[in-house]
Amino acid sequence: MQEKVEIPVCPDFGGFKLSKTPKYSFSSDKYLGHWLTHGPNNQIVDFRSGLFASIAMKRALLPPLFYFGL
Repeated sequence: MQEKVEIPVCPDFGGFKLSKTPKYSFSSDKYLGHWLTHGPNNQIVDFRSGLFASIAMKRALLPPLFYFGL
């Protein structure tokens, strides 16, 4: 006779629900291109500043290329 195995159930995290509407709305015909500069750590800071600028101007951000290495 096989023993019954108890399968863990995913816990409820305080009723967290996903929303179908986005948090920020962007224009579908206006874009913001952003250039990254300097090393890897500065690229992350530059990307965040570009992201905040695109939210403020309600424009879609074109994600730049990230360069890793020397």
